Amino acid sequence: MRLLNVQTLNFTEFSSDVPKYVIASHRWTAGSEAKTKDVEKRRNTHSSGYKKVEGFAKYARDCIADVEWFWIDTCCVNQESSQEVNEAVNSMFSWYANAEMCLVYLADVDKPLHEDECLPRLQASEWFTRGWTLQELLAPHMVTFLSKRWEVIGNKSSAGSIRRTSRINQGPSLIPLLATITSIPEKVLYNYEQSKTLTTEDKLAWIVGRNTAKCEDMYYSLLGKFGVRMRLDYGQGAESARQRLLKKIDKASQQPTSHPQ
Repeated sequence: MRLLNVQTLNFTEFSSDVPKYVIASHRWTAGSEAKTKDVEKRRNTHSSGYKKVEGFAKYARDCIADVEWFWIDTCCVNQESSQEVNEAVNSMFSWYANAEMCLVYLADVDKPLHEDECLPRLQASEWFTRGWTLQELLAPHMVTFLSKRWEVIGNKSSAGSIRRTSRINQGPSLIPLLATITSIPEKVLYNYEQSKTLTTEDKLAWIVGRNTAKCEDMYYSLLGKFGVRMRLDYGQGAESARQRLLKKIDKASQQPTSHPQ
């Protein structure tokens, strides 16, 4: 796992003993995101993507105590390496789940919201239309939503997960609003373990109305949500990716549950 230091913006790769880190969630802008080499070589530093990386680092540095590392998909994964992309897609759900906090940057929400305008303004954000952001909402125990100006809008947190060491107000709980926007039950938003009682069809329904740049990614983005791994095969088409995913889910559901002796 390649992480960025919030102080230096230097990469370090960890294969074990991964330190505490925060993780980023955002809406990609085609052609402007900072790539691995951009950050390594400090190039294209005036691009909006590079400024966004700096913004995540500054927020973590200024507002989250005792965390020196963060992860963002655009540059912490070398997008030119199919092997890295494959590993990242299959590991991403656990990476989000293991983060100290997920920071969701809503570039199309430009200020903290008053209570009466919170639902329609959040509902209009493109972040809620993307396939990849579904797992970024569900997996973390603590999610902080930030406006275009890096101001706190509110949070999604499980019981006891709000960091006492954080030096900022996490804002109000947005779980009731998030449930309305996404049609995901509040109990699942509080704790994804509660989804075990739901059917595959129930969970697949949550992607309706979402989209991905590559059609196969609509189903690859669901791997961690169903607890399965699968080799990526871009070009196979959405329906083939869907059928492969369903076969993996069916096979996993038939695995015998092991009990400690």
